[in-house]
Amino acid sequence: HYFIQSNLSSDMSILLPLLLFLSSYVSCHKIAIVGGGVGGASNAHFLKQLLGDKADITVFERDTVGGRLAEIKIGGKSFDSGGSIIHSKNEYAKALTKLVGLKLESLTGSNGAGFYDGSQYVLKLAGSFSDKLKIVGRYGFQVKKLLNHVEKMISDLNRIYCLQSHEVAFKSVADFMNGTHQDFLASTHETIKDHLTKLGVSELLQNELVTASIHSNYNQGLEVPSFVGLVSLAGGMVGSLWRVEGGNFQLPRQLLQHTGVRVVQGRVTRVVRDHPGFQLSYSTTGGEGDTTTGGEGDTTTGGEGD
Repeated sequence: HYFIQSNLSSDMSILLPLLLFLSSYVSCHKIAIVGGGVGGASNAHFLKQLLGDKADITVFERDTVGGRLAEIKIGGKSFDSGGSIIHSKNEYAKALTKLVGLKLESLTGSNGAGFYDGSQYVLKLAGSFSDKLKIVGRYGFQVKKLLNHVEKMISDLNRIYCLQSHEVAFKSVADFMNGTHQDFLASTHETIKDHLTKLGVSELLQNELVTASIHSNYNQGLEVPSFVGLVSLAGGMVGSLWRVEGGNFQLPRQLLQHTGVRVVQGRVTRVVRDHPGFQLSYSTTGGEGDTTTGGEGDTTTGGEGD
C-alpha cells in the first residue's frame, strides 16, 4: 500500500505510526522501496521488524545494491568508494552490522596528516601526542572551543535515539530537526563560515582545518550549511571511526538478505497515485513491469520485469 523513496529517511518517522495503526486492520501491507542503498535496506529491515509477515516488501534498485556504499578494485585490492568510514556515535550502523554477522574494524590511530596550502605544508601531523602541541601552536586554544562546540552538537543529535526508543515520530524533516534540538533547523540556513565566525573561530583555523575536513568528506568548502559542517568535523574531532571489515558495501547487501525481501534490479520510471495505493512502473534489461500497491496485495506486472 505504500511507496517509499529510500533517500528520504524522515519518511520512516511519518510512516511507522501510520503502519502501526493500520496493521491491525489490513492482512498484508504491500510496500515498494525505491533505492537499495543503506537507507532503503534499513527501511526494509525496520518495516519487516515492525510488521512481520504482514509486510510484502519489494526493493527496486537500478544499479548495484549498496548505493553510495560501493566497492572499487585497484591493483587487485578492494577499497570502499563513497561512505568509507562510520562514526562511533552511529548506533544504528553498529547494531545492524552486528545483526547480520559482520565485524567492525577500528580506524582509530593515524599514520599522520598534512595541511597543504598549494605551495607548501603549513602543518604536518605524525599521529602522535606531539600533534596536539603543533595544533595549539598554530591555532591557539580556539581548537578547544571548536572541539567543545562539536561535542555538544553530537550530544544533542544523539537525542534522536532516546526519542525513537520512546516511539516519538515527526511529520516533517523540519519537525524532526526542531524536535531533536531547537537550533538544528536554523543551522541548515546558515553557512559554516558564518556560524564559526560568530563563535569566534579564526579565519586561519576555518581556512585550514575546517576546510580540509569538509573538502575531504564532501568535496565542498565553507559555504555548506553549518549543520553539515559540524557533522563533518565530528568525524575527526569527536569519538572514533570504524568500518565494516572487508568493506562497508557489505552492510546493505547483507541486511537485505537477512530481511528476506524481494529485490528487483530495474529503473523505476513512474510512480502515480492509484487509490488506495500507488502504481509503480519500472524497466529492466529484460523488459518493463508495473506493480500496483493497492488492495490486499494486488499486483500487476508486464514484460519480464515481474
